[in-house]
Amino acid sequence: MDINVTKTAEFFSTQNRQNTGKAQSRQKQENAGKPVPGSKRQTVGKTKDRQGPIAVGNRRFIITDSSDIGEMLSSGRMEVDGVSIELSEEAKLALEEAREKLIAERTAELERYTAEFNGYVAKQQGEAYEDMAEDMAKALETARRIANGDIVPAKDEQKLLEYDAELYKMAKNAAMLHEMEERRKQKSLYENEEEREYTDPEEETTPMQEFGVAVELSAVDAPVVGDVVEIEPGTVE
Repeated sequence: MDINVTKTAEFFSTQNRQNTGKAQSRQKQENAGKPVPGSKRQTVGKTKDRQGPIAVGNRRFIITDSSDIGEMLSSGRMEVDGVSIELSEEAKLALEEAREKLIAERTAELERYTAEFNGYVAKQQGEAYEDMAEDMAKALETARRIANGDIVPAKDEQKLLEYDAELYKMAKNAAMLHEMEERRKQKSLYENEEEREYTDPEEETTPMQEFGVAVELSAVDAPVVGDVVEIEPGTVE
């Protein structure tokens, strides 16, 4: 029997292409729905509102705003890195208790800060009133000495002039009545005067302590709400 070699080669070539196409088609069907390495479907924490356990890794962070907790309780969910996690009933109760404690801690800290600040203000005002009374007493005594014709240091005259120019003029005019009398030399009232410094009450007051609610997440578990903790001002874990 004669065999046409050319036609036979074409036949097997066609069969191979068909078989290869069928195999590739089956492979595509089998791979359908499977995550492709590097694709977004495989990236944890990028898909929003996914249901069921979500691998978020071991995490611990601090919630410092009580309004954020209120939003979580209203929605029944919390979002971590774009992943929406459903809150269990235990987590909701713990968050509610933590929010109340967070508000109480911050209220108490604000009251403490306000009382301490006001205390420094009152102290500074008291010191300022004492200094004002001392300045007035020295000015009046200097004016009396000048009016009696006494010789007072130039520094004292300058202080009186700065304190009350009209009082200074009156004292100098009265001194003219004693020009013919013996003049007594007086020591300066400002000889041992120290420079006054007033501090800012806000700088003296202990800074307000910040508080936050500790929340921990394990690989696939529901959020575990910890206690209200103190944190350094301006820092969040």
